[in-house]
Amino acid sequence: MNDTTENAAVRQEMEQIQKELQDALQTLTTEAGKKLSEKDRKAIEAEFEEINQILETLKGGLVQVALFGKTSVGKSAIVNSLIGADVAKVGVEMDLSRNSASYRKDPWLIIDMPGIMGRGDLEQIALDDAKKAHGIIFVIDGEPYQDELEAFEVVHRKIPMVPKIVFVNQWDKVQNRPQAERAQIKKLIYAKMRGFVQNDADIVYGSAQHYNAATDSYERQEIPALITRMYENAGTLGMVMNLLDPARQATDLASGIREKIMGVKVRVARNVISAFATAEAVAGLIPVSEVLTAPGLLVGLTYTLMKILGVNDERDAALKIAKDLFWACAKFLTVDFGASIAMSIVGATSILLGPIAWMGSVAIFGAAGYYRYKRTVIFGEVALEYIKNNCSWGGEDPEKVIKMCRDRALEHYMKLKVSMDS
Repeated sequence: MNDTTENAAVRQEMEQIQKELQDALQTLTTEAGKKLSEKDRKAIEAEFEEINQILETLKGGLVQVALFGKTSVGKSAIVNSLIGADVAKVGVEMDLSRNSASYRKDPWLIIDMPGIMGRGDLEQIALDDAKKAHGIIFVIDGEPYQDELEAFEVVHRKIPMVPKIVFVNQWDKVQNRPQAERAQIKKLIYAKMRGFVQNDADIVYGSAQHYNAATDSYERQEIPALITRMYENAGTLGMVMNLLDPARQATDLASGIREKIMGVKVRVARNVISAFATAEAVAGLIPVSEVLTAPGLLVGLTYTLMKILGVNDERDAALKIAKDLFWACAKFLTVDFGASIAMSIVGATSILLGPIAWMGSVAIFGAAGYYRYKRTVIFGEVALEYIKNNCSWGGEDPEKVIKMCRDRALEHYMKLKVSMDS
């Protein structure tokens, strides 16, 4: 591809996002600090490296798509269909190659990977090439066998973030079967391949070539369902295809990549919210801690979330935001935000009544700890949503946003909630 002004602009944009990526990683590891386990930290670094690899390949200006599948599944025929010309030789002997083959037709670079089923020596070669791809197409020709699934799992596990599509090739051979039988085959395919894709729409059916009895030869067929899905894929692949293909309307790839970065930040933020909530629950065992610890803890949580999400305001701003959000939550979630305060007051009062009454307060403070945990994760989700929207309600009704965050908090932190109940 020529070094056009458009491609130069793409590279410049990708370099800017790479800088933002590194800044975000530095901020996350600094601000989250000890609240992240070693496992979580390594997972985040690996995810950021995956994004960085995507950005590196984007700067080349080509959409790189890798085809994986067993021998004779029709990968070369798919290459020809995607390119629109018979550029790849079709035949079993071609599938026995140890090397990948690349076929370029701007803005595409289609990589036909060698069949790695049962061939461990090719696994690393295939993975090295797959890491450079913007998208992966797993090719099958019916219900996949165990060796196929194992090979796909190797690729999927090593590069989980790269978007994937499953193409069921040679589907014309199935079309003549009874409807009930076709439905059963699809059901089995979905059951075995669903874990590799984002949703069922990423499993596509078609035929890259058709046998012509009159000429005793195979003829290349168009596969519009696959091409359409490559553009419509909700992941990076679809965004890249639309940006680099001049025949399609460009979408905002930079925005999409930044959304991925934001997704990592949100996951880290939720780890931090959980850590703060646990600290708050433990503090519930301390008499009158509602008065002594809660305000500072919620301000600290707000300030940490602001830093993780890239808001550079001072702690005074966090204090005001935390105060405003707390009273907004208390207004619309009276039960959730009033319970822990009431329980703490009752517990503290029992302390003043003497040792006998104090013995009964242990259970009360335990209950208070639970409510304080629940309140903190709700507050954390509200603060997270508020900060993500540039410290605003995003044009929505505050009550609607707060109640949505409450429901989301109970969903995201349910495992911890259950463990506290038990």
